[in-house]
Amino acid sequence: MNIFRKAAVTLKALTMRWLGPESLNWDLVSLGRTKRDYADKVGEGRGNSIVVACVNWIARTFPEAPVQVLQAQPDGTLVPVPDHMMAQLWDNPNPFYPGELMEQAVLIDRTLTGNAYVLKERNSFGLPTALWWAPSSTVAPKWPQSGTEFISHYEYSPQGTPIRVDPRDIIHFRYLGIDPTNTRLGISPLQSLFREIFTDDEAANFSASLLANFAIPGMIVSPGADSAELSQPDAEVVKQSLIQKFGGDKRGEPAVFSAKTKVDVISWSPQQLDLGTLRQIPEERVSAVLGIPAAVVGLGTGIQQTKVGATMREMREMAYESNIVPTQRLIGAELRTQLLVDFEPDLTRFRVGFNNKNVRVLQEDADKLWERTDTAVRGGWLMVSRAKELVGEKPEPGDNVYLRSIAIVESGPDAETFTVDPSEGGKELKGDDAIWAGKAGYPGEDKATSAQRSLVRQFRREATKIAREWEKELDKAFQELGDSIVIETFPGGKGIGPDDLFSVTLEGGELVEVTIPDGIEEDLFKTMYEAYYGLILTTTDATISATLGIEAAVNLEDLVARGFIAEGGERITAISEQTRTAVTQALADGRAAGEGAQALGRRIRGMVEGRAMYPGIFERAEAAGRDGDLAARKYRSETIARTETKTAQNQSTVLSYEANPVVVGITVFDGAECGWTSHDDPVEAAGRKVSFAEAREQPLSHPRCVRSFGPMLRSDA
Repeated sequence: MNIFRKAAVTLKALTMRWLGPESLNWDLVSLGRTKRDYADKVGEGRGNSIVVACVNWIARTFPEAPVQVLQAQPDGTLVPVPDHMMAQLWDNPNPFYPGELMEQAVLIDRTLTGNAYVLKERNSFGLPTALWWAPSSTVAPKWPQSGTEFISHYEYSPQGTPIRVDPRDIIHFRYLGIDPTNTRLGISPLQSLFREIFTDDEAANFSASLLANFAIPGMIVSPGADSAELSQPDAEVVKQSLIQKFGGDKRGEPAVFSAKTKVDVISWSPQQLDLGTLRQIPEERVSAVLGIPAAVVGLGTGIQQTKVGATMREMREMAYESNIVPTQRLIGAELRTQLLVDFEPDLTRFRVGFNNKNVRVLQEDADKLWERTDTAVRGGWLMVSRAKELVGEKPEPGDNVYLRSIAIVESGPDAETFTVDPSEGGKELKGDDAIWAGKAGYPGEDKATSAQRSLVRQFRREATKIAREWEKELDKAFQELGDSIVIETFPGGKGIGPDDLFSVTLEGGELVEVTIPDGIEEDLFKTMYEAYYGLILTTTDATISATLGIEAAVNLEDLVARGFIAEGGERITAISEQTRTAVTQALADGRAAGEGAQALGRRIRGMVEGRAMYPGIFERAEAAGRDGDLAARKYRSETIARTETKTAQNQSTVLSYEANPVVVGITVFDGAECGWTSHDDPVEAAGRKVSFAEAREQPLSHPRCVRSFGPMLRSDA
């Protein structure tokens, strides 16, 4: 026999056979060291208050999360399928009860017996159109004794007469895996608890019997010492008479005997009658096996533990994670293979789950969510817009930003380094540009005090980082400014009035009129300037406070601080003047160059954005084959950002120094060739000792100046 023939015979020999319960002698949940049949006395456990409390909690809680069908995407993610037919059928199973009620019946049956069943009703096309819960006591799986089929059919006996049901027409939910004594069934977790449940039932019955009998086990009635002995019949008559006269509602009535009688009462104190400790054990065991902390369902033992342990919220989360969530996963798996298959033949792309989004116990406490989100935003790793989404707020324009401290220095492969394009301010880093980029120190920096060195270096780092971000916003704003200029062409010309300042007639007779929208500069720049001035003010004060070990001196609500920020917003007047000058110059230059309307329009926008202010940058870039208007606009944005940042920083420094009594004056740090009032002023700025008023009057000496103010401390004076 060749190897392939042997393999075929081997495979045939391994054809699956399924065994019935009579084929196995396992007893997975047998109770050790006892012959008492607790299962017979307990039944399903429906009469035990502990079991009912836990099962009812499961039944009440589970329907909070609606069922949903999920479809796998190419990237592996699962996306809910809206209004899927299977989910709709599960939510509305039949005309007589909703899906939530059916879920409750399924969960109670599944927990108590280990099995639950739902019958399918189909239409003429074979699709399920209704679902009906069937008690597990009325359904049983059947199979041939030969074991050639796992389940050939189910028998449904609603009124005693079995009805044959095809396995395709029934959904079988199993609990706790598969019963090894009958692999077609699940196992109830309560089977291991029959002894504890019986103990609790007996304790309850014992307590009730005691209360029904005056809270005493009984009494001994006998003749007095001198009385004759009672015969057995007479003793029985006395007993029945006592029960009739003093039992039930007649408890506590006085007793009168016609003969001398001795009554011995057997009684216990209330403490001796306390069965609470005995009943705690079943509470603990039942709740533990079902994965529900006792406190969640209101059991006494759990409430006592909650006083010294976890909070009730944490207990509810534990119950959900140890019971409801695993149950969702198992129920979803059964629905996928036994119900979804009727709607989606290819199950590889689909799953059945439950939407826990609106489950209250799983939602983070609102205060904690806001606190955690605020920490993340302040930490600089969560975007403001995303934070608003997390707390349920709607993001606004401008929220796609990270609030990262300017004092943090970036490092690593993704860190942005500062560079200067040779076409935008010089062929090499030297002088002020080298100081600005951190490639060189200030003159005399090595001889400064430690506080001065720390501050001016940190000022430089903060300024370069703020200016880099401000530059980006300015560049975008200048583009919008150029785009906002309205240029109209009148081929036939028209009369030019005295107010038409931005009009020109071209050689071909065309009239070009330029309109600068009112308030455009304020709309684009005022808020931006105020925001950066406020940022620089707080950042600078925080740096001084941290370096000198003193309290912060600036409060944004102070009149001085508000005035400082408002002054920053007023500095846009220079931009407004530059815009008008640029338009006038563009019209004149364009006409002189004989340009047409289209070329003139490009010139006007370029001049407004930056060419008029930095013609040298424009010309060098054009000569190098690059976009001259782009280079000029970027250089303008960088120049303004650098200049305004250092102006605001130095003015903020003066405000902070003045408010701190430990600072008595200012030492100036500046470029080697920089004068005090201008770049060419013979009075050198570097190393100069000045008052607060002098520093406030002269924060910089020229655009792109790198001047910083170091403190003269009282202790150094």
